[in-house]
Amino acid sequence: MLSEIEMAGQSGKNAVADAVFDNQPRVVCGILAKRLVETPVYADRFVSHFDAIKTSDDIRFRHGGEPFAVFQTGAFWSNGSPFDACLTRAPLPKRTEAGMQLFCGKAGCVYCHSGALLSDHVFHTIGVPGSTCQVHGRIRQNRSVKMSQKPSKSEPSKCQRSSSIN
Repeated sequence: MLSEIEMAGQSGKNAVADAVFDNQPRVVCGILAKRLVETPVYADRFVSHFDAIKTSDDIRFRHGGEPFAVFQTGAFWSNGSPFDACLTRAPLPKRTEAGMQLFCGKAGCVYCHSGALLSDHVFHTIGVPGSTCQVHGRIRQNRSVKMSQKPSKSEPSKCQRSSSIN
């Protein structure tokens, strides 16, 4: 929402983009909440689906994210992959097991892709082709975010499967 590249658009194109460019997140939230209130179909749905919302005047910005969270949780939930099965110690097909060993070993993928979500939960500028700037999105919005460095190969592997099964 606060990324001009991913969501808001370019400054000068709309009020949200202008507020993002000016680093005014509260203004962005206010504009978006107003849109929810002023769009009858949205307002009606919020009133009918949220017990705490009696009228459209009760709609706040925070309410806008909840339907998206519910959708994303259902639409993008994955717990039936071979990787999920291996976490319960189910055997993997040979090629998949070889890939897992590479991921956790020689390729070093696990140094950055670890944990339950295979993420370090840090924003990384990865140089997506076609991008016009090196540092954008969340880093521009939150100047306290630091670019992370890949851990050295001498650090112990974080791969639960390779350390606990082999």
